[in-house]
Amino acid sequence: DEQGRLREWAGAQTDVSGRRELDQRLRATAREADARARQLEATFAAITDGMVIYAPDGTIAEMNGAARRIFRLVTDEGFEELGIVERTHQFEVYDGAGEVLAPEHWPGYRILAGEVLTGSATQDVVFRGRNGVEVWLSVSGAPMRDETAAIAGGVAIYHDVTDHRQLERRTHDALAALLEMAEALVQLPDEESPAGER
Repeated sequence: DEQGRLREWAGAQTDVSGRRELDQRLRATAREADARARQLEATFAAITDGMVIYAPDGTIAEMNGAARRIFRLVTDEGFEELGIVERTHQFEVYDGAGEVLAPEHWPGYRILAGEVLTGSATQDVVFRGRNGVEVWLSVSGAPMRDETAAIAGGVAIYHDVTDHRQLERRTHDALAALLEMAEALVQLPDEESPAGER
């Protein structure tokens, strides 16, 4: 009133319970997504095979520690920052029979072209660096697709089979040497038979 005393008052109330529930659900979803992301990061880091995630243009979007160890054997530091064309100059790739593979036949290129390398389609390759080091790898992988089914990248798993292949090679060489010795022994003349007879 004229004397400044409160005569009446007016107020408005807005029901925000729905917004609060939505905020709580969003926070819970964010916590869950964060926990899943941490789980995936831990899994990615713990995998003992090399794992590489390729962007659609062939650049490396992500790679785990095992992949870094594998590729550092045959390439210079900074391999993962290189574009796909620059990476082709870091090493040569051979198939299981020792034939040089053109880059378009390398596992990463094949995956980004839409091929799935699993089961019997897994690709065995040898990476030979400019330093002369060879790494034998069994590579599996698949393209990643977006909601329109277009290729949005690819995932490749590089399983290092170098020790196994080297053991196979040593075993093969040892067997070949034994066969040569056996053939030489068979061709020796029998001391008790007349000269020239076997």
